[in-house]
Amino acid sequence: MPILFLRLRETVVHRGQKLIEFTSVATGLTEHAAVSIPVQPGEIASRVAALTEKKRSGADPIDTARELIGNGEEVVFIVGRSNVAEDASFVESAIQTLRASYPKAKFLSALRRSNVHGALDMGLAPNLRPGRTFQASEGRNSVEQINALASGKQKAVLLAGGCLIGNVVDQKTAKAALKKANVVAVTGHGGATLEFADVVLPALVANERTGTFTNIEGRVLSVQAKVVAAGTAWNDVAIASELAEQFGQSLGLSSVEQTAQTIESTTGYPAWSVLSAQSVEGLLVNSSNEGPAIRPLDPIAFPGVQPASSIGLGAPTGSLASTTIETVSTVERADEGDLDKVKAAKSAAPKAKEIRLVVARALYDDGMAVQASAAFDNLRALAIATFNPDTAKKAGLSAGDRVKVSSKSGKATFEVREDVNAVPGTCTVLLGARDAKGTDQVRVLVEFEEPVTRVEVVKA
Repeated sequence: MPILFLRLRETVVHRGQKLIEFTSVATGLTEHAAVSIPVQPGEIASRVAALTEKKRSGADPIDTARELIGNGEEVVFIVGRSNVAEDASFVESAIQTLRASYPKAKFLSALRRSNVHGALDMGLAPNLRPGRTFQASEGRNSVEQINALASGKQKAVLLAGGCLIGNVVDQKTAKAALKKANVVAVTGHGGATLEFADVVLPALVANERTGTFTNIEGRVLSVQAKVVAAGTAWNDVAIASELAEQFGQSLGLSSVEQTAQTIESTTGYPAWSVLSAQSVEGLLVNSSNEGPAIRPLDPIAFPGVQPASSIGLGAPTGSLASTTIETVSTVERADEGDLDKVKAAKSAAPKAKEIRLVVARALYDDGMAVQASAAFDNLRALAIATFNPDTAKKAGLSAGDRVKVSSKSGKATFEVREDVNAVPGTCTVLLGARDAKGTDQVRVLVEFEEPVTRVEVVKA
């Protein structure tokens, strides 16, 4: 039986696999879908709820999707938030509905930022501890921290690695929060957030440090330093240890290797096993499979070049140091039972001529790496608004036209693009899109207090 994907956001479809697509974003994947179900902003929770019902509607593609899913066995639900202009509770509620209705199915989270899963493994989220164990004491999430800083309830914030300004939609509130707060930034890049930093601690970045990361399937892989960091940048462990000392504490960690050993021995996350084995395949978290044998470094081999031993030039050189890690016997991971039931926000059904805003993410948006490198300027998202041809026709628009898009929050100008895969009744723009003068054309449109953003479009 082929794996069956139910897509709640963009993903890759492999040949021979069936795809059921619930989509609000125009992609080229729709033509490959066994069933494609267009979803307007605010509708995903109700559409998924209809999928799990037993009654048949007769002609609705939901019926076909229900038959393909069956009891959920060998089904993978790829889930994530594809529209940052709608309330996150819609997708969260849909995920919980699917989990309750299809206990035999598997889930793959399509979180877009690098190493988000590794951060979750280390407990960097409210109610989580390292190893994804649950704790009753609740911290503030990102939005709650921003609001607490803006109101003065929280006085300081430590920003580790990312650019806050480039990663939020409500930049106005974020800037007001950072302006009032005491800000310590630990980063190796520039970015708009540094304007508000009281202290900047330069850290190593990608290709300058050794460590591990976790991909979307939970596989832990190693990264190795390729270049020497400029200036006085430190690795994350050194910075964290020294900060702790300044506050009268001691982490007891002096190196990346020691940190990896401590992580694995206390949480079961195979940081040291992967780092010491130099594995290119990594290890799955919570897997009982043994890792690859530790092997010596071949100084002759480079990527794309076979090791000397494989072509009869003798054995590799170098010494091996083996360290045995005894992992804690049982780790109680957090599961869906630890989560409160999410209730989707209320949103009225779309009206006949109503157009709802979809703000999707592109690979090159306003993230830290893009802000820090002028080489990415030509790859930034363009100020283009995508419409279904029928929606464009009803609005009197054609491909290539200039269009004014306005909401209660603001207005902006875009070039019109038509796409038959776009959901009727929607206008899709990319987060971080700017005009020729470098002015952000998207964030100003989002209505933060509303579950969905409704827009008016007129030819410019």
